[in-house]
Parts: sequence; C-alpha cells; structure tokens
Amino acid sequence: MGAYDSLTTVMNVLVHTFAMGDVDDLDLYAKMHIGRWCNTTERGQWLHEHARGWEYRTEPDTGDFAPEYGWIVELYCTLDADELTYYYIRWPQPDQLNTSV
Repeated sequence: MGAYDSLTTVMNVLVHTFAMGDVDDLDLYAKMHIGRWCNTTERGQWLHEHARGWEYRTEPDTGDFAPEYGWIVELYCTLDADELTYYYIRWPQPDQLNTSV
C-alpha cells in the first residue's frame, strides 16, 4: 500500500446562503438558523450526515442580496469526491433564502 492510497480528495462547497438583519449577536442568530435549516430540510439533513466539516462566513449586506441593512451569511461544507458528486447531482445550486432571518 503506497502513501497516497489513503488520500481522499475533499472540497469546501457553498451549500446555503441567507440574509440576516442587523442583530445583536450575529454568531448566535446565524448558528440558530443553520441548526434549524439542518434539522428541517432534506439538504441540511443529508449534509449533517455526510459533511466532514462546516464553516460559515459573514459579510455586510450591501443591498445586492436583500434590500436591507444587515448581513449575508454563507454556509460551506467539506465533502469528499464521491459525496460531492452526489450532492451536485441532487442539488446543483446553493440553497438561497431571499428573505432576512
């Protein structure tokens, strides 16, 4: 068995995007929404079972995504090559929630 036999290709993929208003605790509200999304959607439940890692990124909402002041939150998951193939076949576009949470 060679050194490369156990290596697996993994990729960080954007899976969910949503807008949030100007909230007191951005991390708390983002994590609450992500948890609810993971528990109530087919995509979120599948990712909860198969993702190797999770990361969310926040940036100020400049009005391109939603016409409000607040934040854009992007959720990324780490998937291996086989799971990534299935994911893109099943869900070719990121899940976008176009209203503020």
